[in-house]
Amino acid sequence: MLGAGTVGQIAVQAAKVLGAKRVIIADVRKEALDLALEQGADAATDVTGLDPAATEEAFVAATPEGYDLIVDLVWGDVVNAAIEAARRYARLVQTGNAASPTLQLHAGSFRNKQMSLIGQSVFLAPIEEGVTVLIGMADRSALYVTRPYSRSPMASIGRARSASRVGIRTAAAARADVAATIAR
Repeated sequence: MLGAGTVGQIAVQAAKVLGAKRVIIADVRKEALDLALEQGADAATDVTGLDPAATEEAFVAATPEGYDLIVDLVWGDVVNAAIEAARRYARLVQTGNAASPTLQLHAGSFRNKQMSLIGQSVFLAPIEEGVTVLIGMADRSALYVTRPYSRSPMASIGRARSASRVGIRTAAAARADVAATIAR
C-alpha cells in the first residue's frame, strides 16, 4: 500500500478483512504509519528521504517473497521501487496521485514481471461491492474511523450535500437507508 492517508487507512483494514496474508504500508508521515499499524498493517515503511535503491531495499526487507498486489495512492517514484519488489504477475492498482500526476515507469521491470496495471477511480468504477464490504466492517465495528461522521436517512442525502460546508464530505452508502457525513 503506497500512501497512508484516509483511503490508505481504510484499504489496510479492508485488505485484512478480505483475507490478505500480509499488508505493508509506505508513507512519509510517521503518525500515519503508526496509525496504520494500529489498524492492522503488518509492517510500515517510512520512505522519507530514501533514494530509489534504498526504498526498494526497504520494501524487499518488509516482504522478501514480494508483493502480489500494490495499491498505489501516490503515483510518485516510489512506484518503481514497489514494482522492483513485486512478484511476477503482480497487480498494480493505481488510484491516486498525491505525489505526482505523472510517472516514468521502468518498462523492463514492469514487462518482465508480466504485471497488470489497473486504473481505478471512484468516479468511474462501480463501487457497490467495496462499499458493501466497508458497511459490513462498520456494522461489525471492524472499521476504525478517525474522523467524525454522522449518519442520516438516505432520503435526506440531497439536503445533507446542500448543507455541507467546505471541509465536509457527504458519502452515500450502498445500503438504502444510510448516508454518512464525514468531516475532512
